[in-house]
Amino acid sequence: MPRPPTRHLPDLDALTEETLARACAIYICSPANPQGAAADDAYWVKLIQLARGARHHHRGR
Repeated sequence: MPRPPTRHLPDLDALTEETLARACAIYICSPANPQGAAADDAYWVKLIQLARGARHHHRGR
């Protein structure tokens, strides 16, 4: 089944728990160049929730 378009933004749903647990930083360039894709508020909220969850994984180490 084809994945829905992400408007040239990183697909946050594709991040696995393992990847988030190992992440030291999340870098997002918005608006994305050269496409000019800009993340909406819902995207940023989801990204912040993922980052907070990853931070809790690191504290448990």
